[in-house]
Amino acid sequence: MLWRKVCRSIWSAADWILGFIFGRDIFISYSRKDPRKYVEALVIAVGEKKPRLSFYLDRWSASSESDTPQSLYRNIRWCQMTVVVCTRNSMASKFVKRELRVFGKSGRKVIPIDIDHAFYTLQRDERLWKKIGGEAPEPESEFALLNGVPSTAVVDRIVKAATFTKQQFPACSSRRSGDGPQYARVS
Repeated sequence: MLWRKVCRSIWSAADWILGFIFGRDIFISYSRKDPRKYVEALVIAVGEKKPRLSFYLDRWSASSESDTPQSLYRNIRWCQMTVVVCTRNSMASKFVKRELRVFGKSGRKVIPIDIDHAFYTLQRDERLWKKIGGEAPEPESEFALLNGVPSTAVVDRIVKAATFTKQQFPACSSRRSGDGPQYARVS
């Protein structure tokens, strides 16, 4: 029993160090059934306001396999916060729910973007809701989703949350440099 606790502690410390070195600031969780121009525009808009942030968007880094690749789970664990684009498709997606379960174990910030009240279907899954905490959703219109134009309120909410997260972990703010937003490398 003691050996198991020691091994978990060592693994946890190693995972934290790897996350600090290789992790992204923000993981974007969404359904691939939704228009992709919204999430891409969201990343660009947030990156323009806060250029030193790095993002993990699986569309740019992971294949569309029928099962979630291990690299995706690593990136979920290593991100400082997750933004969930809550649409009817994403709230019904087993992949998005899996991502939220993995990230929920970290105890880190989750920012829900509520497209036409789809977020509230998530509250029906109480076990999942408890894992990600009670963050208030940021409302967004379906018009914004379909046209790929995130609202200023949504962008500002993410920027403020990321700024606060970086203040909590000041060492994280100096781990990346560059003038523009940092994106995950395509492998």
